[in-house]
Amino acid sequence: MAHCSTLPKFLVIMPLLTLTFGCQSVDRQELAWQGLHVVDVAQTLNAASDPCYEETAWLTEKIIGKQPSDAEVLAWGVGTALVHMWVANQLERRNAPRWLQMTWSLGTIGSTGYAVVDNHQNGVRPWGNNVDHDTCFVR
Repeated sequence: MAHCSTLPKFLVIMPLLTLTFGCQSVDRQELAWQGLHVVDVAQTLNAASDPCYEETAWLTEKIIGKQPSDAEVLAWGVGTALVHMWVANQLERRNAPRWLQMTWSLGTIGSTGYAVVDNHQNGVRPWGNNVDHDTCFVR
């Protein structure tokens, strides 16, 4: 699999990139989301190498397509990480109400955590082999 050599670099580079783009702070919620996001991106990379894989998450499919390449998955992963941190920092810088900041943080942690668990239940693993299915599956 071509993405295996890219994945360790990606796991180091993505968090470093998110910290270098003028973030006001990186709190626990942001670190939790970024960690879940790394697992989600790793799952997506692994699933994309499966000939039966089709991306079906509405927004992700619009961005990277039904059968993305490794490059498309990596670009989506890094871009999403940066946008997420930017939104969180803008909410903080503009003194958005605390409930709004927490809704953003906990809502995105919850939705990304759900995606990671759902992927796992469908047999998609972040590292290693996906669970074999008798027929193609839709993620």
